[in-house]
Parts: sequence; C-alpha cells; structure tokens
Amino acid sequence: MQPAAGPDWAIRNQILTALGSQHWAPNVNVVVKNGVAEIWGCITDDRERQGIIVAAENVTGVKQVHDHLVWVEPMSAMAFPSPEDEAKERAAAH
Repeated sequence: MQPAAGPDWAIRNQILTALGSQHWAPNVNVVVKNGVAEIWGCITDDRERQGIIVAAENVTGVKQVHDHLVWVEPMSAMAFPSPEDEAKERAAAH
C-alpha cells in the first residue's frame, strides 16, 4: 500500500529531492498543481529527459508529468523544445 499523496508543495519537494540525489540531473524547475507535475529547464544531454520524467513519475501523488525541458546541443548551442511542446506548437499553427 502506497502512502497517501501530500499537498502539491510536498510533491514538488519530493521530486526536487529525488532529482537532487542524482549526480547526472541538472537543476530544473518543477511546478505541481493537482498532482500534475510540469518540468521546466535546460538539458545538455537528451538522455536526461527520460530520467527526469521517470524520477518525477515515481513520486507518490504524481498523476501526470508534462515535459517542458529544452535540449541545448552543446556543440552548436542550438535549442530544441521538448517533443510535447513541439507538438503543441505544430497543432497551434494549423
């Protein structure tokens, strides 16, 4: 039996704690509302994206995770929005 989920601020703190214990995880901003976590920030290795999402999903009380991480390719400094944000931008353009 899983423990009951706490308020949004407690869920946010748990996500930040989980990410803070990972040496590979960059500093990101987390916003939680009604158990839905939104992750904002920059990553320089696209593999970090899935790790951050999984870490957030594993926190008790998280119902859904929205990825707003921007991948900045280190060699060219080109920035790429998250697949989720890119899909929203394409949908809004049509």
